[in-house]
Amino acid sequence: MPAKKAVAKKAVAKKVSTPEVLVIGPADPKDMSFRLYVDMMVEYGIYLEADDQDRFPTRLPRKLTGYKAIIIDKALPAAQEIEKHPDWPKVKDRYRPYVKPKEFAWSDQRPYWVGVHHLLMVSEVTPQHPAVLARLGGRRDRDVVMGQVKNCWTDKDHAMWLRWGNDVSFVWLDGMYRAGEVFGDAQVKKNVVSAAHDILDLFEQDRLPSSKGPNRRLHCWEFLLTLWEKTGRRDRRLYQAAITQVPTLAAARKRAAEAYKGAPYFRAEHVGHAWTYAVVADVLKQPAFFEAGVDYLKGAFDALFDRHKSLWAHYGRKGVSLGLPWGRGQAWCLYGLVELLCRLPKSHPDYELLASWVDMTCEGMRRTQDPVTGLWHTVMGEPATRIEVSSAGMLLRLLSRAWRHGCCRAEFVPEMLAAAWRGLKAHTFQNRTCTFCWGTGEGYDAAFYANVPCGGSPSMSFVGGASYVKAFGPLA
Repeated sequence: MPAKKAVAKKAVAKKVSTPEVLVIGPADPKDMSFRLYVDMMVEYGIYLEADDQDRFPTRLPRKLTGYKAIIIDKALPAAQEIEKHPDWPKVKDRYRPYVKPKEFAWSDQRPYWVGVHHLLMVSEVTPQHPAVLARLGGRRDRDVVMGQVKNCWTDKDHAMWLRWGNDVSFVWLDGMYRAGEVFGDAQVKKNVVSAAHDILDLFEQDRLPSSKGPNRRLHCWEFLLTLWEKTGRRDRRLYQAAITQVPTLAAARKRAAEAYKGAPYFRAEHVGHAWTYAVVADVLKQPAFFEAGVDYLKGAFDALFDRHKSLWAHYGRKGVSLGLPWGRGQAWCLYGLVELLCRLPKSHPDYELLASWVDMTCEGMRRTQDPVTGLWHTVMGEPATRIEVSSAGMLLRLLSRAWRHGCCRAEFVPEMLAAAWRGLKAHTFQNRTCTFCWGTGEGYDAAFYANVPCGGSPSMSFVGGASYVKAFGPLA
């Protein structure tokens, strides 16, 4: 019988993924416009040429034809050299020169949106590129979380936000303190306490940007109270500042009664009041506030929870229309629900009811999670709206807290959160998790949220990251 001929295996070429956009710049390291442009590209998951430290090249590479677009700050020598490059005739239509504007304003971001739109639609750059998502999403948790935390103290723009004393302040500072706890960094915790005192300095001088004038109030007093508790109850200034802002029990009960009315324009951001009552009840040992918090949540649930979508609406009913499940609004609702649940005694007769609402919300999140990025859209379940990162950071943090507490134990929850955490890391670049989404007004159709002007300093979603690592351990 003749010997069988050896069959040569056909070599299968490994598909190589390379960066699609070359960026060289900025000429001025403090150029906010350039940074904003880059952050928008990161938000859209564009694969940029950069090294492991997220640094852009400073010189033209030998070959340019592999890039779909080339962006160079015109103030750099590379901008003058590109026309002399051997590949220039082949790539001149791909060149997108960047020119620093004379003035910078957060409110006018049209040039950057146009630039990103041009990359996607004309240059045919791949949005949410799988290779860049995998590369950035695979980085060490500690590097991503602590890199962002420490960046806050050196980045003047972020440092300013830390001292505004508004919701951004307490979310970021609370996340920082938790990061310091998780990774054993005492200096980070000291920095948070210092920033809290800076807020009080501005408040006492009536210079706090978010709260000035005769009707001023301290927006982040609940955080100051929890910080006082975390630091051993020794800082009397934190305690005294917070205690002056605590509502009366009568006022808490009145607000809870109003929530039951389910009036139009009752909004998701209001649900955080349940957290307020939980902090007072637990830290100040006034259990009657628990009842006000539970009653308030019951009213909020009736007004905002969409049982068909299993998600919380941004706004209550206007006629027959219920608001849509805005991503950040989802997070604010869970802020009130989870924080109250985690402080409420498990023997409370309504404990299981509140826990079931967390489970229901998780189911709605499972249905609407983006399969590519692991994140959620600005309007959850509406792919026509943008992927939104800051809401995912808050949702991660809160559901991780609930998990540690023993709630939301459905089998799909760990992988759902793991995918979201990878997504957050994949949209983190140069120590900034990049997203653009201010608070926004009422909307009863997805087009409103798809077209609403968004912008502002990139959100630092480590507020979810630090707690996530503590909940489930380091990720593979």
